[in-house]
Amino acid sequence: MRFSVIVPVYNTREYLSASVSSVLGQTCGDFELILSDDGSTDGSGPLCDALATQDSRIRVLHGPNTGAGRARNRALDQAQGEFVLFLDSDDTLVPDALERLDEHIGRTGADVYFFRLRRITAAGESIQPPEAEAGGPVSLSQDPSILLRWGAGAGGALWRRALFESRSDIRFGPWRVGEDLYMTRRMLAIADSAVQLPDVLYNYYIRSQSATQGSLDGGRDVMAAMDGILDWYRREGLFARYEPELCALCVLHVLVYASWRVLDMPGSGPVLDELRDYTKARFPLCRRNKYVRSWPLSRRVNLRLLEWGLYPVLRGKSRR
Repeated sequence: MRFSVIVPVYNTREYLSASVSSVLGQTCGDFELILSDDGSTDGSGPLCDALATQDSRIRVLHGPNTGAGRARNRALDQAQGEFVLFLDSDDTLVPDALERLDEHIGRTGADVYFFRLRRITAAGESIQPPEAEAGGPVSLSQDPSILLRWGAGAGGALWRRALFESRSDIRFGPWRVGEDLYMTRRMLAIADSAVQLPDVLYNYYIRSQSATQGSLDGGRDVMAAMDGILDWYRREGLFARYEPELCALCVLHVLVYASWRVLDMPGSGPVLDELRDYTKARFPLCRRNKYVRSWPLSRRVNLRLLEWGLYPVLRGKSRR
């Protein structure tokens, strides 16, 4: 079997059928679809079971509500495909996504394939991603910058399942936010080769109730995930080799992205202070980092405002 498509499901009954249909309607039929119900309470679980009766390629797993990361991990233990793709239960694949990925596999034989996501707003507006040039096959040791440049989320990538079998310690984390960063940034270190594709294969729907919209706890989740990444690179003897990339990764995902997610929430000041202090404690010289120094001026200005604790200046404004 070529593909295992893994879908963690939690209280998305309204969108689940469309997500499943986008997989079942693929022009490449060599796949299994694993729906991993994460203790849904809105009827999503029974809907998963009903959908499975309609197509033998669907398998359903039921478990307690422990978060999308652990729901994906449960499905990984049961997956049989040569490659694994993760799809959120309120998102969809383009109709020929698997066929196009199969063609790329045949041409390159890489372990990991990153592709582009189209964002769709709550109002139905489709936002095309920026143009991206194809890259690879390349390993992290050959180009350490891919740790920063190529997709950090669960969606937007295809993974050779043998990678997960070879390292049982590399799985999604237990947090609500940052659980995918924790997996993808470590998995890149053991992959023999990765490819960046120009193809837009995934429709990502921006919904106000999405877990990625976050809460104040989300910032602390990202810090825990980053600690897990840094500790793993140290244990593997890889920290010194990739310290510049890990530093920039920390600044980007902890101080920049996590801060932006909580910045406009009431009572965010203490969490923003924690994010700033966390980054400074682990990488006190981060402003000298070659990647950080190359960022656009607007981002570097916003970074400085965060470091100075001038949160009111940033609140309610566009941030990049």
